[in-house]
Amino acid sequence: MGDPSLILPTENFGIKDNLSYKEIPVQILDRQVRKLRTKEVASVKVLWRNQFVEEATREAKEDMKKRYPHLFESGQASNQAILPAISSMSHETPLLSLKKTFFYNFFPSKAEEEACKLNNTPHVVTRELIEIRDIYPPPKINLENPWQIKKKITRDEIILGKLVIPFFETFEYIIRYWTLDAAKSLENGYDVPIDVWDLTGANVPKKYEGESVCLKKLYNDDFSLSCIKLFNDCGLGDGDEIGLYWDPRSSSLMFKLLSQIRA
Repeated sequence: MGDPSLILPTENFGIKDNLSYKEIPVQILDRQVRKLRTKEVASVKVLWRNQFVEEATREAKEDMKKRYPHLFESGQASNQAILPAISSMSHETPLLSLKKTFFYNFFPSKAEEEACKLNNTPHVVTRELIEIRDIYPPPKINLENPWQIKKKITRDEIILGKLVIPFFETFEYIIRYWTLDAAKSLENGYDVPIDVWDLTGANVPKKYEGESVCLKKLYNDDFSLSCIKLFNDCGLGDGDEIGLYWDPRSSSLMFKLLSQIRA
């Protein structure tokens, strides 16, 4: 008999008895008008509650407007479009994710063993990044205190314009929401550009993007976030406390200056 503790209750994910669930749109990502010979066809790119940004679908604008008029409220600034998706997280079903971990190859294959004998060299243990599905849902983001990663800025980070994020926090709260290919690129030493939203102010969040905003692996298996402009705009100083969390619905890193020590 299987272990009952390993059974994942379906009610936590809003799954009905017939194994279906209702999808709810949370954000309009893009609008498009296609000009045909005799008419124009308007469509919108829709982000759904239980899907990632990469899985957004294109729907007929008029149909979506009739069914979900709140998504088309006027006066919505482009930078504010991120907020509905964030605010929905505290009430909605948590997203499923695939946890990233390492598979260590301690035992050589027959071909590797023969090669080691031929070259008179010992077998080197290698590791490969893989992903596994958790039996538990990913950490739920509580909007009253969403900052899953908290840290104090050091003098070295200020000089370099880079935030150091520990290995465990990066894997548990950021990389678990990425595709395996993106995670492997980061693990293999490539700079991975990401979008960062500064939520420090009470006004519209500020977005940082481009090649200069990226995550990179460090020599000790920790990771660094490069964003010099963010450092300068916030006036970050030695001892200031900041908070971070990954928003899987917008595929962005959220940042906030939690406390600041003035010189």
